[in-house]
Amino acid sequence: MFISYAEADGGSAETLASRLRAEGLRVFLDRWIGPGLVESLEKEAALHASANGLLVFSVATMNDAAIRDEYAALLQRVHPGGRRFIPVLVEDVDLPPFARIRRPVDLRDPGSARFDESLATPVRALRPRGDAT
Repeated sequence: MFISYAEADGGSAETLASRLRAEGLRVFLDRWIGPGLVESLEKEAALHASANGLLVFSVATMNDAAIRDEYAALLQRVHPGGRRFIPVLVEDVDLPPFARIRRPVDLRDPGSARFDESLATPVRALRPRGDAT
């Protein structure tokens, strides 16, 4: 699972990544890249190896050129390879058109029962396929 996010949403992305990892899914989060490694190369390798991708959407998301590139790359992988792209809302924002047509995970209310249930959504979505990434 490749998680894309703007730096301003790093805390939300890390909460999501940690929860998915605790559920047994393999997760890539660029904050977890080890010292001495080249971030862009690690991101590219992780994107290539990941079966699925999530993008954390907030006000900051589409203002970040690198995130727009990751968004395009995640979308490009959906159709030919049957990969899943899951938008994750952390703020009230209008999703771009290709994200809007997908059912998002709603993480706009941290600490609530709805938040916990929403965090479980990607796990349920991926487990029936037997997919662990």
